[in-house]
Amino acid sequence: MTWGGFDGQPAISNGDMFVKVLDSSGSNVWTTIFGSPKIDAGHRLVVDSASNVYVTGYAATNFGGSTTFVTKKDLCLAKLSPGGNLLWARVWGSFEDDYGHGVAISDTNVYVAGYAYGSVDSQGFAGTTDIVLSKFGDDGTKQWTRMWGDGLTQKGHDVAVDGQGNAYVAGFGGDFDGVLGVGSTDAFIIKVDSSGVDQWTDIWGSTQGDYCYGIAMGLDGKLYTTGHAPTY
Repeated sequence: MTWGGFDGQPAISNGDMFVKVLDSSGSNVWTTIFGSPKIDAGHRLVVDSASNVYVTGYAATNFGGSTTFVTKKDLCLAKLSPGGNLLWARVWGSFEDDYGHGVAISDTNVYVAGYAYGSVDSQGFAGTTDIVLSKFGDDGTKQWTRMWGDGLTQKGHDVAVDGQGNAYVAGFGGDFDGVLGVGSTDAFIIKVDSSGVDQWTDIWGSTQGDYCYGIAMGLDGKLYTTGHAPTY
């Protein structure tokens, strides 16, 4: 998020998303500042094989051709061209605050993971905050949304995909999907197939609070996650 213009790019509002691209020598290639007329934030991005850029975060109203903003803060996905032009944006969510935190690409599909304080796309909402995973085509067409929770706090923070289009959501929370954790807050991974059908859920941690924030699929086909655990 930026609160003002830079690199010759003007601010849009008091809180904008931005993408800044540098070459290997540290020289600026291009900068784009974009968003709605209200406060927005970019949380993570991914680049496809054609150098298109997909940014997720949250937006406070529609922009970039989106027409489905609900209220407060909603999940957001924006696509930029290889030169930094905004091609489209999609804004969606519940009647409460919602946040996109992870984004991944598989072929022509884009997956966004985050969390919501209410029901998104008519999905069942357990309460407090629930995990959200939405799948889009690279043209911005939404294909499906899935949510998980247990009535307490669950947050999706990142997503990875494999070559078959299976998605792996990482984050933290309590017990859900019939799997029991160890402490009050544990790390988790959820695997769903390309249609959004649950494959498995793994929850792990200590008897204290544990938090998972990042996930990546290695070239060896293994999943790598990171986060933090208490030191007391």
